[in-house]
Amino acid sequence: RGIRWNFTTTLEDLDYADDIVLLSSRHQDLQDKTTRLSSIAQSVGLHVNTGKTNVMRLNTKQHHQVNIDGNEIKDVNTFVYLGAVLDNEGGSEGDIKRRLTQARTTYAMLRPVWRSTSFSRRTKINIFNSNVMSVLLYCSEMWRITAKDEDKLDVFQRTCLRRILKIYWPTTISNEDLYNVTQTTSVSNMARIRRWRWIGHLLRRDKDSNMRVALTWAPEGKRRQGRPKNTWRRTVENERKKLGWSSWRETEIQASDRKRWKNILFSLKLQL
Repeated sequence: RGIRWNFTTTLEDLDYADDIVLLSSRHQDLQDKTTRLSSIAQSVGLHVNTGKTNVMRLNTKQHHQVNIDGNEIKDVNTFVYLGAVLDNEGGSEGDIKRRLTQARTTYAMLRPVWRSTSFSRRTKINIFNSNVMSVLLYCSEMWRITAKDEDKLDVFQRTCLRRILKIYWPTTISNEDLYNVTQTTSVSNMARIRRWRWIGHLLRRDKDSNMRVALTWAPEGKRRQGRPKNTWRRTVENERKKLGWSSWRETEIQASDRKRWKNILFSLKLQL
């Protein structure tokens, strides 16, 4: 009653701790699964909070409500799951926007550090990378980044670095010199490296793993007319071709050797 996963199996749900995502291709199946979940949860003393439960519909004309104990579950176009924003259009703009807001807040909280003369430039850069960049790049492995998104991310990083170095107009420094002085690389390239590091872990997993299946999985049905949207998979497949790998099998062979894969990631900036 879930979604067709491969030739013989279906994917019914995604679970992480007490966060559960029920999946279904039909409204009735989803309602039955939701009712069963609520019933079994109550039998062991748990309660499904309808205020924190949402329904997201993808490419469907069905608008019947899903209920839990007579309470309607709210329909949404986006929601936060495990710290990341999920969008029914399949993009990453909402999550990137949220990450930028949180990174700006973190940067502002550390303003006394940036202004201090007690810390060296290298120390400030290390603090920036460990506290601000880590917030910004959370879950970036799954971003579908467009050129516009890359520009937003890189501009934020360069602005912060120039302020840390106290480089204000009319004093200028080129972007390349800025990266060299701070011994950093662009956020867009950091996200790319993190994405391929994660793909390396993915390709070393068992072939029956859900994550391995998802890498080449295609949903049933027909897509809407018009130009297909750029997706995460199309993004990584284009990057894979630029790296000289014609298939995922060839990429898997490269990823099987961890040392070789690390060397590939080290040179990724130059090759892409």
